[in-house]
Amino acid sequence: MQLTSLLNPKLIYYEDRELTKEQILKTLIDKICASFKFKNCSERIMDLVIKREAESPTVYPTGMAIPHVRIDGLDDTIIAVCIPRKPIVDNEQEVKIYILILTDKNVSSLYLNVVAAFMRISKDKELFKTLLDAKDAHAFINHIKDAAIKVKDEVIVSDVMTPNPHVINQNETLKSAAVIMNENRIHFLPVVDDNGDWVGEINILRYLKISLPDFMLMIDNLNFLRNFEPFERLYNEEEKVLVKDVMLHPEKNMKPDFSIIEAVFEMIQQNKQYFSVVKDKKVVGVITAMDIYRKVVRA
Repeated sequence: MQLTSLLNPKLIYYEDRELTKEQILKTLIDKICASFKFKNCSERIMDLVIKREAESPTVYPTGMAIPHVRIDGLDDTIIAVCIPRKPIVDNEQEVKIYILILTDKNVSSLYLNVVAAFMRISKDKELFKTLLDAKDAHAFINHIKDAAIKVKDEVIVSDVMTPNPHVINQNETLKSAAVIMNENRIHFLPVVDDNGDWVGEINILRYLKISLPDFMLMIDNLNFLRNFEPFERLYNEEEKVLVKDVMLHPEKNMKPDFSIIEAVFEMIQQNKQYFSVVKDKKVVGVITAMDIYRKVVRA
């Protein structure tokens, strides 16, 4: 199915005014209610959308927000789009396009695939900019049509993963890895060699592990340790130890075309909540169990 088959030019507009997120959502909902002649729906839908946003914000780092709500008996999938001429800061992220989706509770798979289609658009920097610069709804739709964006039958890893993640060279120090993880609030990093090829992973537990001598790992009870001596060892060693000396060498990674079911299966089988996503030996993304939970299960 082509994405354009779900787009209505009456529900796509460019906003020149400086509005808040709530004002944009209200405008989109009003357009939907007017176009479909829904009676007394605006306030009810707005309440549902705001409640859903409070549970789990739908702002993506690519600059797109996809708020949505499922409604009993809607029997349709409705998409409304606003492109504010001036980006809006939403959940500490800059949003350049709002995509509001209303769908029936019984067609969640279609909703997820529509979200995936828009996420592919947001990751295509050239197409994304073209859409931002378009003059009107018809131009917006024609650009998507020319790009042949399809709503696929399934959601795959590349639709959910975080693209272009932070990585670290295996010859960097453990301190360098810790700084990247701390500054970006992440708990693991894909590791690459001098050619940029994926060779493993380093996580926060591997970093903390050097604070404990090997003999301590064989002791059942460490209650006798009441001071910060182990962490003093960590501070002394983190600039000496190289990433390659403590990194993990997973037997498997994720491919961007893996289905979400395959991804979940591997996470459960390996009792592992995160994976590097690798294509032709290069790291193209990372995916975590929380990504799947938030973007698929709770979507």
